[in-house]
Amino acid sequence: MLPTGSSPSASNFTQRLYVDAAQDSQLLKMGFGMTIHSNTREVLLNLVKPWSGITSPLLMEAQALHFALSWCHAHSIYPDSIVSDCKVLVNYICNNDTHNLYLNPFVTEIKSLLSYFPKVFLSYISRGANEAAHCLARTALGLEQEALWRNSSLQL
Repeated sequence: MLPTGSSPSASNFTQRLYVDAAQDSQLLKMGFGMTIHSNTREVLLNLVKPWSGITSPLLMEAQALHFALSWCHAHSIYPDSIVSDCKVLVNYICNNDTHNLYLNPFVTEIKSLLSYFPKVFLSYISRGANEAAHCLARTALGLEQEALWRNSSLQL
């Protein structure tokens, strides 16, 4: 994993996984969004997942990352770049922090999942650079079940 703030350039990755989460406190619902792009910025896959209940934003982002990594591993998709707009979470994982007792179980599982992704880079990106995943997370808030859109060039 690269330290926070570092991100492989477009020529250094094959597939980049973008992850985000959103919540609606009125509906007591969270939404997770993930999108996978090629290094030529082609959208290979979009996935949205609604989730009942709400939690703190940091734990919500950790749940979104955990869900995305689990889903990719279960479907044998192994991006080599993973990005999130949650700087606190990315720093926590990359710096091997352990001071947040609520976050630690998610981070332990995330690190375990990351071990399945050879040569992966986990890095922070700005909210603006993560707009596609953010829009997908917001879309999930209006759904009752998981939805997947994929490019025919990505084998599942």
